[in-house]
Amino acid sequence: MKIYNSIIKILIIISLLILIIFPGCTSNNDIPDPETITPKIINMYVRYYDTRTLSAIKEFNSASKVQIHTSVINTDEISTSEYKNKLTTSILAGEGPDIILDLVSSFPSLNKIVENKVFCDLDQYVNKDAHFNLSDYYNKVLDCGITNGQRYYIPLNFRIPILWSSKSLTDKNNIIIDESKWTFKDLIKIQSEHFQTAEKYLIVTDFNSIMETSWNDFINISQEKANFDNKNFIQLLEDYKTLSPSILNYHTLKVPELFFEYMKKDSLLLAFGDIFPESVWVDSTAVNKILNSEVQLFLYPGIDGDNQPAGLVEEFVAVNNSCKYKAEAYNFIKLLLSEKFQALNGNLWLPVNKKHIPQF
Repeated sequence: MKIYNSIIKILIIISLLILIIFPGCTSNNDIPDPETITPKIINMYVRYYDTRTLSAIKEFNSASKVQIHTSVINTDEISTSEYKNKLTTSILAGEGPDIILDLVSSFPSLNKIVENKVFCDLDQYVNKDAHFNLSDYYNKVLDCGITNGQRYYIPLNFRIPILWSSKSLTDKNNIIIDESKWTFKDLIKIQSEHFQTAEKYLIVTDFNSIMETSWNDFINISQEKANFDNKNFIQLLEDYKTLSPSILNYHTLKVPELFFEYMKKDSLLLAFGDIFPESVWVDSTAVNKILNSEVQLFLYPGIDGDNQPAGLVEEFVAVNNSCKYKAEAYNFIKLLLSEKFQALNGNLWLPVNKKHIPQF
């Protein structure tokens, strides 16, 4: 009996000690908050070579309770077409990543995705953000993401299609080009005066490149209307037909000479290109080294002589409507638009942020 009483006393003492050592174990204050148990995650696909975006994600995650988780896409292991189809299908199905950052060319039809309203309207955050100033950016480029009054995506960078030549070639042929108001009629005049003989070409381009610079005259994306049944488009087709004998098919060009094999023989005047840092540097260096001359850059001829640069969006960013943390996703987009991360574009394409001036 004494042994039994002793055991009871020992158990009581142990119980008291446990209560003393762990006084708060049964306190309601120690019940975990469900929000701390379930992590706040934003999912995103990132190409393996995109160090700019990976750096931005690292900075964002270090200061945010909502964390961006990445699925790194290696296009060396998955075909580009397979990746495009998988991404487009998942987004249209209401799935896919929460933040979509990609090339416009990754989607067979970005407008189709926009029309299905799978992206959220970012203006609901832009218009309330006192720290986001649209005047800091190239508005005409930024507004490419607006359809029917809603900003479904934001461009990150762009390029400007141009024609280029060398000063030695224009001087030798006594050709003066006023790019601010020249038309295809002016190009035809140059053709008739200097480039009528066989194996002498005026220009390397194609109709698709011409339409890239003049589509705004015939297509209204915001109203989803196209007007090709007009005198300007008919005239453009007729001018292209007239120029076609003097157009060099770039598919016939051989590496590494490309355009320069013809330019060295004074058999080609103009080649197509783009204005962005890497392209301008390559063209300028090549003209200097191979032709011993200065590069000359020209806007494409205009329809009516009132020529304006045509900015073509390369990369864009959008937020999936299924994203749970849209406000935080918008904050990440602002980080990508900052001068710091616009400068990490790697000299590919032109930044939309006016404060970052690329070095040519």
